[in-house]
Amino acid sequence: MPTAAQAVELIQRFNVSVYAMLSSALLDFVEHLEHRDLGSVAALALRRVVGSGDSVPLQLQSRFLEMFGWPVLEGCGITEIGGYYAAQPLDPLDREGKAGAMGRPTKGTQVRLVEDGKDVPVGSIGEVLLKTPSLPLGYWEDPEATKELFQDGWLRTGDLARFDLDGFLWFVARRKLIIVRRGSNLAPAAVERWLLEHPKVKAVVVVGVPDSAEGEVPVAWVLPGDEAPTAMELEEHATKGLASYEQPVSRLTLLVSVKQNRWDYSSKDVGCKLGEGYWFRNTMPLNSVGKFDRAKLKDEAKALMANLAATAGA
Repeated sequence: MPTAAQAVELIQRFNVSVYAMLSSALLDFVEHLEHRDLGSVAALALRRVVGSGDSVPLQLQSRFLEMFGWPVLEGCGITEIGGYYAAQPLDPLDREGKAGAMGRPTKGTQVRLVEDGKDVPVGSIGEVLLKTPSLPLGYWEDPEATKELFQDGWLRTGDLARFDLDGFLWFVARRKLIIVRRGSNLAPAAVERWLLEHPKVKAVVVVGVPDSAEGEVPVAWVLPGDEAPTAMELEEHATKGLASYEQPVSRLTLLVSVKQNRWDYSSKDVGCKLGEGYWFRNTMPLNSVGKFDRAKLKDEAKALMANLAATAGA
């Protein structure tokens, strides 16, 4: 995957007019262009940009629109079918008021939303099942995964979504990422969307960590903007738009120091409070396909919480 600077150079060299990228790459792309003069941006041949992989934050969409004068498109795909299963219409009038939606099912793709084996009504949340001409027979030499995810000609994606009355799909969460806190299901994507509304937050990933009292609790890895927010500012912001069980934990009981050589923070030691639900870093790790590496961030959060708990008991 090219860096933002490399992508711009290739767009200029080959007069690229359509560019599709992951949401994480789109963030880098927009930030890179924001440091160039508007004339050089206007000179690009780009006429269409698609962001996918994760939802494109509304704040990032606004920055893109201000820069280019036309909106970024969104879509959602999956490797198993070799492309998008939902995408926003090309005509801006057809997607007016649909910022944040994955779009409508792509041509030739059948989409069902199912819960407990039954199709859910419009507006209700269900797991996305797909049927397309490009659907494979299964996974190579993995009969167990094939049996679990390929059922009666349909592929279970693990994505949770809802249809609106206009036939647009709206992403809710990945089923395997759902956090169960005191019996309530919590979607990290919903928490992330609200936290990204804070003007000082550039990117955020919410993960769940084990908790003896509540089962699992959410913590947020935060990539600050030009001006870093405080945990208290984010906590106040969270109370305005999230249910109490959705808010990252905020029990402040212990102050310790975390070294850079154990976790990727700033160049100096960073204070971190046990149970404080907002942890700051200056880069977000990416996985092999270029998405934010949620598995790594979850492992780091669990290790950090365990380390802090051990320090508290010492």
